[in-house]
Amino acid sequence: MKPKIFDSHNETDFRYTACLNYGLDAYPFVRGYKEAADILIQNLSETDGRSIDGLVYPICYLYRHHIEIFIKDIIHVCGYLYDDIEEEANKFLAKRSHSISGLWNKLKEYLIISGEYETEIPEELAQFDHLISELSVFDPSGTAFRYHKDTNGRILLQNPETKEPVRHCDVFALHDEMQKLSKILECVDMDLSVKLDFKLDYIREMQEY
Repeated sequence: MKPKIFDSHNETDFRYTACLNYGLDAYPFVRGYKEAADILIQNLSETDGRSIDGLVYPICYLYRHHIEIFIKDIIHVCGYLYDDIEEEANKFLAKRSHSISGLWNKLKEYLIISGEYETEIPEELAQFDHLISELSVFDPSGTAFRYHKDTNGRILLQNPETKEPVRHCDVFALHDEMQKLSKILECVDMDLSVKLDFKLDYIREMQEY
């Protein structure tokens, strides 16, 4: 009898049965992609960089996707929290864009419109513009670390100015920047989530009258 993978349990050790769709939001996905990348970085540290030329691709993809879905989730919360941007936020997310720079700029726009920040994004968030820009330049659609070539046979991961293939990546610098950016996004997400909880509690109380 062939083993069943999904909607199935590991009968030998329950610890190796993963729970899916147990949350009401995207946080398990957000956390999971980052933790996977962190584990690969830890493996490189413990093996003196062995297999780094192969692991660089999943590491970069996992970190990039972590940031992409984290930003989308925060935009989703912004829409729920602030009525004046809810419709626009839902339409924006419905486009299913993978442009990380577009998502980043939209997030900053909503944070200002919503009143989270007065007239400009604070330095602790704006300092990551360069990182988002670099990710956007070298992987604009989230495919450069997933596939070697596009449907026309062209190498995806290339320098947009010289059109030459990218040859090197400082994986540990990426790790360090991602840790800091992820932490900032966690703070933003937590602040908005707390406000959303207050809003939902208020709505429930009003409905009871």
